[in-house]
Amino acid sequence: MALWGNTDALASAPKYVAPTRAVDMSSAGEVAANVITNHGHGFITGDPVTYTSTAAATNLVSGTVYYVIRLTSSTFSLAATPAAALVPTPIVLTNDGDAADTFQKTPDNLYFVDISEADSNKATGLGTGGWTEYTTYTDGHGNTRNKSEVLIAMARTAAEAGDTGILGSDDDVVFDTLITITTQPLQSDATVDITGLAAATLTIAASASPAQAVTYDWQSSADGLTGWATATVAGSTTTTTLSIVDTDGDYVAGRYFRCVVSSAGALAADPVVSNSVVLTQSA
Repeated sequence: MALWGNTDALASAPKYVAPTRAVDMSSAGEVAANVITNHGHGFITGDPVTYTSTAAATNLVSGTVYYVIRLTSSTFSLAATPAAALVPTPIVLTNDGDAADTFQKTPDNLYFVDISEADSNKATGLGTGGWTEYTTYTDGHGNTRNKSEVLIAMARTAAEAGDTGILGSDDDVVFDTLITITTQPLQSDATVDITGLAAATLTIAASASPAQAVTYDWQSSADGLTGWATATVAGSTTTTTLSIVDTDGDYVAGRYFRCVVSSAGALAADPVVSNSVVLTQSA
């Protein structure tokens, strides 16, 4: 069996990161008391697995992702959600399925990148086509960062990959849009002394890749930790510049401000939060 496939489908995924286990779901020897017996299955608790069957067992739906509850190296149960796998709360299983059902591990950070996606996602580090492991994280300044590792490079068009391009309905749009804050309101933990000021002004700049519109939501909080809500200033809270004047309810020493940047285009993007800034006042 080939380790690599050249189409954007789970069945073609690298077998060492997305292994498939065959289970006779019609056998009492392999399914009993909510437990599946499959020697050396290799799954761990929380692993997402896609269930495939031509005659699905009771309480299971073919093509659905379930979550593993590892019992031993030879046995496991299934849960409906990651949280249920940790409790654990197993799905009730009976041996009334098909004799050739399969469970394939379905990593949530594994993608097939076609040429059009690679061209459009260079800013995220996804500039090489092929099978790639990709994750995002937020750094200490509130910026979205990305980490990608090409498992094997392939030059496949969207059509060859069975895909419809980066705007396609069946595309891996999870990573197609990345918001980057290019100018923070101020450095992290910065302060603005409002003594004698008619207004305190904060400015942000951000962009999305692929290029599309972004939206801004300036928020404030009493302690910088909880209760963040859209600021109650007199001016706009949805533009790149926030003006906080001394007649506004939020113009008080000790008040914290930040901006949440979101994507307004056709592709979804995780919102990015700016550094927070606190207002101070001289004695």
